[in-house]
Amino acid sequence: MPSQVRDSFAHYEILSKIGAGGMGEVFLARDTKLDRSVAIKFLPEEMASQSDRLARFVQEAKAASALNHPNIITVYEIGEFEGTNFIAVEYIEGKTLRERMSSARISFDEILSIAIQTAEALSAAHNAGIVHRDVKPENIMIRPDGYVKVLDFGLAKLAEQNGVEGDAEDATRKLVKTHPGVVMGTTSYMSPEQARGKEVDARSDVFSFGVVLYEVLAGRVPFTGETMMDVVSAVMNAEPTPLGTHAPHIPRELQRIVHKSLKKKRDQRYHSTRDLLNDLKELRDELQIEAKLEHTAVPSKPEITHISAPRHSTSSGGGLKDSLLLTEFENTTGEAIFDQTLKMALAFSLAQSPFLDIVPDSRVSQTLRLMGRKPDERVTRELGEEICMRQNLKAFIAGTISSFGEIYVLTLEAVNARTGESLGREFEQVNSREEVLNALGRASAGIREKLGESLSSIEKFNVPGESITTSSLEALKIFVLGREQVVNGKQLEAIPFYKKALEIDPKFALAYTELAVVYRNTDQWKSAAEMTAKAYELRDTVSETERLRIIYYYHNFVAGEMDKATETLELWRNTYPNFVVSYVSLSDSYERLGQSEKAIAFAREGLRLDPNYATIYMNLVESLVSLDRYEEGKETCRQAFERKLDGDYFHLFPYMVAFIENDAAAMEANLRWFSGRDDEYLALDLQAGAAAFQGKWRTAQDFSRRAIDLAGRGNTKEVAANFAAEQEAKTRNSRPFLKRKQTRPLIWKKGKRS
Repeated sequence: MPSQVRDSFAHYEILSKIGAGGMGEVFLARDTKLDRSVAIKFLPEEMASQSDRLARFVQEAKAASALNHPNIITVYEIGEFEGTNFIAVEYIEGKTLRERMSSARISFDEILSIAIQTAEALSAAHNAGIVHRDVKPENIMIRPDGYVKVLDFGLAKLAEQNGVEGDAEDATRKLVKTHPGVVMGTTSYMSPEQARGKEVDARSDVFSFGVVLYEVLAGRVPFTGETMMDVVSAVMNAEPTPLGTHAPHIPRELQRIVHKSLKKKRDQRYHSTRDLLNDLKELRDELQIEAKLEHTAVPSKPEITHISAPRHSTSSGGGLKDSLLLTEFENTTGEAIFDQTLKMALAFSLAQSPFLDIVPDSRVSQTLRLMGRKPDERVTRELGEEICMRQNLKAFIAGTISSFGEIYVLTLEAVNARTGESLGREFEQVNSREEVLNALGRASAGIREKLGESLSSIEKFNVPGESITTSSLEALKIFVLGREQVVNGKQLEAIPFYKKALEIDPKFALAYTELAVVYRNTDQWKSAAEMTAKAYELRDTVSETERLRIIYYYHNFVAGEMDKATETLELWRNTYPNFVVSYVSLSDSYERLGQSEKAIAFAREGLRLDPNYATIYMNLVESLVSLDRYEEGKETCRQAFERKLDGDYFHLFPYMVAFIENDAAAMEANLRWFSGRDDEYLALDLQAGAAAFQGKWRTAQDFSRRAIDLAGRGNTKEVAANFAAEQEAKTRNSRPFLKRKQTRPLIWKKGKRS
């Protein structure tokens, strides 16, 4: 466009100048052919001769015209007229986000709406292989009706794609591709990699979008400086002030979203704008639900407890403790034996404290599912921060282990999840690998003191690290592998791992108790009693919480003294009031005593502490069914399934209920669940009982023989023997099979049983 504005250009009537940028001037015009208002952008004549500038201008048109999305400006035409290159796009009446921010206060609801619509536009662009590279308030237009349009793809580039391309297109790509060392974009909104002149991808737009969100929420950009170079340096090296410092009223979830978008390392940001968009939409939906609940809910008064709390507790008060999340250790030694092993040892060490509550694995797995991640994904420090923000946890523990020759260096740090501030750090150095577990125990005690627990409490509830678990790293590593099987619902598969751990360390008390639980869960009572007796011999060498656990097992599994078992449980619950396992055990014990109402009450209290603990749901289902409260039992199963929990009791008892209600389809569905599993013999035993009750003796015998054969093939030979002993009586006695007293599954550590 000539420097002197013309009244007309091609078939457009020029009305007024509405803007200008580094890539050209913009005019409001009327398309005389289609009788509509358009915005025309002209490339200055002095730039048209520069091949790179012209290529970028053409690139803008190609990139934008390839997109068809309601939140992205529509390109009508690209061309050349009388030597002037131009692009015609839809004309949008409204204000840029920059103008909107400077004119009046923007409500939170409007900010969230703008953010979601902008993320929609960027997500569409990224799906088409296009990176904007210049996301800033000036390029976000808001119409009077609140509709958002993302403008100016002048810096966009087509992401590299696989496949063969034509020579002409390839040549254009090479012309417009940003070479390393060339910085493009607006300084305050650049990503660190963009500021360094490195290759960019969709995650660079995520960073720039995070800067925009931060600015509109806090009223200032996160990276500042007196000069442009100062700003660039801040973008690359400085951490932004926590958003909550400037805007404490902002929901924590939104603070998490913004801070994740602003991570320096791109692999720590959202991997795609679609993921960011999903989080924004979930936040919007949650806030809408909360707003509705506020109009209907009656506030309840907090309960007052008399539990003594630490001097500087992570709790906000009221007696109930805030939970601590444990992240995986950063292992730079190259020795795989430390992976997961140290985290497990730390969990048991910190669990000695009556004042610390460690987030259970079940809750972590459930949160990861809600985040669209694998439930067993390794929880790094960065992922731990995100989990804390999602679950409103105030702190997490991070650890590292490194080696220098024969020397091992171990660090533990408690971190404020909201601010990133260190709440306390411990450092240990040892001269051999064999000393690491005890060093971890010392560091754990130090962290407890840093978090405010009194020295007298630490002295009372603290034993060396090797006594809590084992002195053998090899045994602990194999034990961890067994625990993984249990958490994944594979009880029988865990047995060889626990046995191997005990071969390495015959004084590994925790392995005896865990093996006893597996045997008990799989109806191998003799083996469970043997393992419990061995653990009982070692009870004075373990932590207080483990000692109480072993004593309860002994009274329950070996001596059969349920009154003493219940007394031990009450002591356990009073000493560790937020330790959910004691409620699981109490619900089990009272059901075995025939006090189903009490069992239900303790199960519901356990669910209040940990609503993702599968075993509590199982216990609750059994007690409800024993009281003929079938609908409540089925509803409890549905609640567990909604949380992605599963397990044999969620199919055993529903099968029994379906049998009573003569629901053949439900019976078949629950039997199908066992198909191909190591505990498929349970389904055969169920069918044997059902056939016996119906007087189908030969069918019952056939199912029983198959159940015995299948149980005898694996680690359940004791079960096979029990089935064989019961077979004759079962087929001759027509009493309802479902009236037999069933044993109840137990998992004594935090985790999901499937």
